[in-house]
Amino acid sequence: MQTSNVRNVGGISYFSAREGLVCDNIIGYEIALSSGAIIHANQTSHSDLWRALKGGSSNFGIVTRFDIRTFPQGPFYGGVVSSPISTLDAQLRGFVELLEDFDPYAAIIMSMRWNKDSDSFSIFCNLEYTKEESDPACFRPFTQVQPQFLNTMRISTLSKKLSDFDAEAGKYVKSGLR
Repeated sequence: MQTSNVRNVGGISYFSAREGLVCDNIIGYEIALSSGAIIHANQTSHSDLWRALKGGSSNFGIVTRFDIRTFPQGPFYGGVVSSPISTLDAQLRGFVELLEDFDPYAAIIMSMRWNKDSDSFSIFCNLEYTKEESDPACFRPFTQVQPQFLNTMRISTLSKKLSDFDAEAGKYVKSGLR
């Protein structure tokens, strides 16, 4: 299998800052064209189609196979911290610090949530540090903020995190609302 040197930084993934978007890691496609021809598009053969398929979905034919570059990933640190909206200023300062001292292993998704029962907003931070390192300094504005409603930060594997997230999310969301 051929490897690609195409590497763009960005996208919504825990690994994007290090590994790029998923589409940036596609090495090749097998595609059935409208003419009935089946071709293999990659960086050196049908490269214009290979690049177009990275953002064009199935507009150019039917992709019957794709080869993707993978990378090893061991256990890493992450989870969720939820806190009251009163902590927003401190957490926004944490965002600024995170951007000023960029760490390609750090990923954060912050969202605001309205709780009808308590008639209040809260902050929900999904934090992932894709190294096996507990409590990295770049996350302390989020992990050490007080008060907290929830903190599930821990070292785990990706597959364990996904199964744990389903169980954890079910505790905090009414049935049928996720």
